[in-house]
Amino acid sequence: MGAGVFLIVLMSAVWLWVANLLASHGSVDGDPATSQFIGRTYVAFALVEVCGVLGIINGIGQVRSGRRNRVLAFAMLVLFAAAIGVAATGAGAYHPS
Repeated sequence: MGAGVFLIVLMSAVWLWVANLLASHGSVDGDPATSQFIGRTYVAFALVEVCGVLGIINGIGQVRSGRRNRVLAFAMLVLFAAAIGVAATGAGAYHPS
């Protein structure tokens, strides 16, 4: 449960920092490749945030029942792998004009 909270807090801070950094430089204006890259990066951040929420839910369930929920643990792994895949395809497909 604590790891899920830590993941949400840390990734939210990084996400806000990246968004603030990109907004202050005006990086998104006019370049579709950059906009697509930033959009995929935000999707990856959102998927990691959902992994944190599932970790919190799984931790609460484990505290209540004493057993872990394998379905939620598997869903967390799949979402985390999807986040890595989205980030990798976003970085690989980035060709600024």
